[in-house]
Amino acid sequence: MHGRRWLVAAALFTPVLLLAVVTAMTWRAERTYAQVTDRVVHDYAAIAAWQYARRASEALHDEVMAAFLGCCAGHMRLGAAPRLASPHSLLATRPDTASAFLGTARLAFTWDASSGRTVYASDADVPGVQGMIERRLAGIAASRHTDGEPHHMLFDTAAGRPWAIALWTIAGPRDLRGAYGVVSDPATLRARFAAAITDADLLPATSGAPRLAPTDMAVRLTRRDGGVVFATPLAPGSTAATDSTGLQNGELRVTIDLSPRLARALLAHTPSTQLPALLLMFAVALGLAVVGLRQDRRARELDALRGRFVANVSHELRTPLAQISMFGETLALGRERGDAERRRFAEIIVAEARRLTTLVESVLRLERGTRAHALIVKESSLNAELAAAVDAYEPIARSTGARIVYDDAADVRAPVDPGAFRQVVLNLLDNAVKHGGRSGEVRVMLRSRAGLAEIVVDDAGPGIPEQERERVFEPFVRLEGGGSGTGIGLAVVRDLVHAHGGTVRVERSPEGGARFLVTLPATQGAAANEPVNAGA
Repeated sequence: MHGRRWLVAAALFTPVLLLAVVTAMTWRAERTYAQVTDRVVHDYAAIAAWQYARRASEALHDEVMAAFLGCCAGHMRLGAAPRLASPHSLLATRPDTASAFLGTARLAFTWDASSGRTVYASDADVPGVQGMIERRLAGIAASRHTDGEPHHMLFDTAAGRPWAIALWTIAGPRDLRGAYGVVSDPATLRARFAAAITDADLLPATSGAPRLAPTDMAVRLTRRDGGVVFATPLAPGSTAATDSTGLQNGELRVTIDLSPRLARALLAHTPSTQLPALLLMFAVALGLAVVGLRQDRRARELDALRGRFVANVSHELRTPLAQISMFGETLALGRERGDAERRRFAEIIVAEARRLTTLVESVLRLERGTRAHALIVKESSLNAELAAAVDAYEPIARSTGARIVYDDAADVRAPVDPGAFRQVVLNLLDNAVKHGGRSGEVRVMLRSRAGLAEIVVDDAGPGIPEQERERVFEPFVRLEGGGSGTGIGLAVVRDLVHAHGGTVRVERSPEGGARFLVTLPATQGAAANEPVNAGA
């Protein structure tokens, strides 16, 4: 049996395990491919960042040249100390210049390196800007840098506000001689920064590379202190790359990432993921395997239930059949010792036959299942129905030496199916007689409580432990120290009572045995709490 269970489980879950392995391998392959793809996109972004830094530096160079073209064209890099023009002349040339940066300038200055004097010209008082300029000029003078381009664009902050400084340095053979400068809002340069995306070839020439749009790249320019000078709406992601050199000798750092659309266009053969389909197949296979395993367990439970059914019914049939066979054979051979003994044997045969009838009816009830619509309900006298059931069962009880105590007293009426109600009473009596002990007394009571009819059946047996009282109503249950009728009698009682809209429970009787209480909706009856019982 255990081997079969393992074989069934293996057959059901082997496809699930195979799908799990395939799903795991696919996930691992796609993850590896994604990592390789991210590295490729990062490399493209690094190339784009380097190209962007180069092109944007050229654009800033052109902007500085345009800003100082009117006053500084005559200055040479090498030669005698120049005579610096007034910074006011820089601001005076704004209407005639092509420089957008100079057109929005807030302050201009000249710096004489030999004297260390800085002269300012300003449209308005700008807090902290002069201190920022002197700090940057001191750094340039300390470096004594004379090589390279004389044109610079510096980016800094003053009083918590960002500023850009266009600087033209004048150098001698061995040192700096002076400088011109213009200060403006770095937002003026955004057009230059944006044009560097679309006007320059930032990516290598590939057959699948599309023409770039501002939304295709995440571009971010940051100062040395981390402040953002320019950024596109698209934010950099995990594949972003930062150019190591940056703009204007490291004044700005360039960080670029590619949009997913551009990355897919560059990686023309990107396969679609198969994980959702595999996960769905895995979930379906797992669900089917679990359902199959539950069905197999249910089938085994049904087999066990059928075996218990056959064993219980066979056990219950054996005793009455043996009694009928024995006493019938005695009568047939004429071995009785008088008329009294003949009548007693005949009564035993009739009682055992009725017991067999009760058993068969219980089996049929259980097999059909009890349904409310299968009952033929009519208003009936429960007292009369109880009396009839007790009379029908009396010969069986008498043959075992048991005594049923019931009194034909005040009537209680209720809507019931008479046949089903009689079956309930007979099954309860049969259970009480069998488990109440030989020569025991079974007490039957009928009472009315607040519009409910209550039928009480007490026996004088050992009783039922509290933890086992719910189990006695399950089919084919036998308890330690006492059975549960035919194994189906009490289950039939519960189903028939529920079909009538009532309840059934078991508790300890005052005499120490088991007390079964059936409650049904009543239409009229005796006074509340008035018991109907007497000796019979």
